[in-house]
Amino acid sequence: MKLKKFSNPFDGQEVSVAQFDDKSFVFDMAFSHESIPVAYNEEMDCYAIPARCFKYVHTLSLQETAEVLDVSKMRVSALCSKGQLRHTKINGIIRIEYDSVLEYQELRDMKKGYERLENDPA
Repeated sequence: MKLKKFSNPFDGQEVSVAQFDDKSFVFDMAFSHESIPVAYNEEMDCYAIPARCFKYVHTLSLQETAEVLDVSKMRVSALCSKGQLRHTKINGIIRIEYDSVLEYQELRDMKKGYERLENDPA
Protein backbone atom coordinates (compact mmCIF):
# COMPACT_ATOMS: atom_id res chain seq x y z
CA MET A 1 0.00 0.00 0.00
CA LYS A 2 1.25 3.49 -0.89
CA LEU A 3 -0.06 6.87 0.16
CA LYS A 4 -0.58 9.17 -2.84
CA LYS A 5 -2.17 12.53 -3.60
CA PHE A 6 -4.60 12.94 -6.48
CA SER A 7 -6.54 15.93 -7.74
CA ASN A 8 -10.22 15.38 -8.35
CA PRO A 9 -10.69 16.22 -12.06
CA PHE A 10 -14.18 17.59 -11.45
CA ASP A 11 -13.69 20.10 -8.64
CA GLY A 12 -9.90 20.34 -8.31
CA GLN A 13 -9.92 19.11 -4.73
CA GLU A 14 -6.70 17.39 -3.73
CA VAL A 15 -7.25 14.10 -1.92
CA SER A 16 -4.88 11.75 -0.16
CA VAL A 17 -5.48 8.12 -1.00
CA ALA A 18 -4.22 4.73 0.07
CA GLN A 19 -3.31 2.93 -3.18
CA PHE A 20 -2.94 -0.85 -3.20
CA ASP A 21 -0.79 -3.13 -5.36
CA ASP A 22 -3.76 -3.90 -7.66
CA LYS A 23 -4.00 -0.11 -8.40
CA SER A 24 -7.30 0.22 -6.49
CA PHE A 25 -7.46 2.88 -3.81
CA VAL A 26 -9.52 4.27 -0.94
CA PHE A 27 -10.13 7.97 -0.32
CA ASP A 28 -12.18 10.08 2.07
CA MET A 29 -15.01 12.19 0.65
CA ALA A 30 -14.89 15.88 1.55
CA PHE A 31 -17.44 17.01 4.15
CA SER A 32 -18.86 13.52 4.87
CA HIS A 33 -15.41 11.94 5.35
CA GLU A 34 -16.90 8.68 4.10
CA SER A 35 -14.20 6.23 2.96
CA ILE A 36 -14.80 5.33 -0.69
CA PRO A 37 -13.14 2.29 -2.29
CA VAL A 38 -12.33 2.75 -5.99
CA ALA A 39 -11.58 -0.38 -8.00
CA TYR A 40 -9.24 -0.54 -10.98
CA ASN A 41 -10.43 -2.46 -14.07
CA GLU A 42 -7.34 -3.81 -15.85
CA GLU A 43 -9.22 -4.94 -18.97
CA MET A 44 -10.55 -1.44 -19.61
CA ASP A 45 -7.54 0.32 -18.02
CA CYS A 46 -9.80 2.59 -15.97
CA TYR A 47 -11.20 3.13 -12.49
CA ALA A 48 -14.77 2.27 -11.46
CA ILE A 49 -15.78 5.39 -9.54
CA PRO A 50 -19.01 5.10 -7.50
CA ALA A 51 -21.80 7.49 -8.48
CA ARG A 52 -21.98 9.02 -4.97
CA CYS A 53 -18.58 10.60 -5.68
CA PHE A 54 -20.28 12.88 -8.21
CA LYS A 55 -22.84 14.30 -5.78
CA TYR A 56 -22.96 18.10 -5.95
CA VAL A 57 -22.16 19.90 -2.70
CA HIS A 58 -23.08 23.59 -2.50
CA THR A 59 -20.12 25.48 -1.05
CA LEU A 60 -19.27 29.07 -0.17
CA SER A 61 -16.03 31.04 0.03
CA LEU A 62 -14.82 32.64 3.26
CA GLN A 63 -16.18 36.00 2.08
CA GLU A 64 -19.59 34.59 1.11
CA THR A 65 -19.87 32.77 4.42
CA ALA A 66 -18.91 35.94 6.32
CA GLU A 67 -21.67 37.84 4.50
CA VAL A 68 -24.31 35.16 5.24
CA LEU A 69 -23.37 35.03 8.94
CA ASP A 70 -22.68 38.78 9.19
CA VAL A 71 -19.24 38.20 10.72
CA SER A 72 -15.64 38.80 9.60
CA LYS A 73 -13.64 36.44 7.38
CA MET A 74 -11.32 35.87 10.35
CA ARG A 75 -14.28 34.71 12.44
CA VAL A 76 -15.32 32.29 9.67
CA SER A 77 -11.76 30.95 9.50
CA ALA A 78 -11.81 30.43 13.29
CA LEU A 79 -15.16 28.60 13.07
CA CYS A 80 -13.63 26.31 10.44
CA SER A 81 -10.56 25.67 12.60
CA LYS A 82 -12.77 24.81 15.58
CA GLY A 83 -14.75 22.34 13.46
CA GLN A 84 -17.99 24.32 13.71
CA LEU A 85 -18.25 24.65 9.92
CA ARG A 86 -17.63 21.74 7.55
CA HIS A 87 -15.01 22.80 5.03
CA THR A 88 -12.31 21.60 2.66
CA LYS A 89 -9.50 23.13 0.65
CA ILE A 90 -9.73 23.10 -3.13
CA ASN A 91 -6.59 24.32 -4.89
CA GLY A 92 -5.52 25.95 -1.61
CA ILE A 93 -8.82 27.84 -1.21
CA ILE A 94 -11.16 27.09 1.69
CA ARG A 95 -14.66 26.07 0.60
CA ILE A 96 -17.36 25.81 3.26
CA GLU A 97 -20.37 23.54 2.97
CA TYR A 98 -23.48 25.73 2.66
CA ASP A 99 -25.66 23.38 4.73
CA SER A 100 -23.23 23.65 7.66
CA VAL A 101 -23.44 27.45 7.45
CA LEU A 102 -27.24 27.25 7.69
CA GLU A 103 -27.01 24.79 10.62
CA TYR A 104 -24.56 27.05 12.45
CA GLN A 105 -26.74 30.11 11.81
CA GLU A 106 -29.84 28.29 13.11
CA LEU A 107 -28.06 27.16 16.29
CA ARG A 108 -26.63 30.65 16.84
CA ASP A 109 -30.08 32.23 16.43
CA MET A 110 -31.65 29.70 18.82
CA LYS A 111 -28.95 30.45 21.40
CA LYS A 112 -29.59 34.19 21.07
CA GLY A 113 -33.31 33.56 21.57
CA TYR A 114 -32.68 31.57 24.77
CA GLU A 115 -30.37 34.29 26.08
CA ARG A 116 -33.09 36.92 25.49
CA LEU A 117 -35.63 34.76 27.35
CA GLU A 118 -33.23 34.24 30.29
CA ASN A 119 -32.51 37.97 30.54
CA ASP A 120 -36.17 39.03 30.23
CA PRO A 121 -37.26 40.41 33.63
CA ALA A 122 -40.95 39.64 32.97
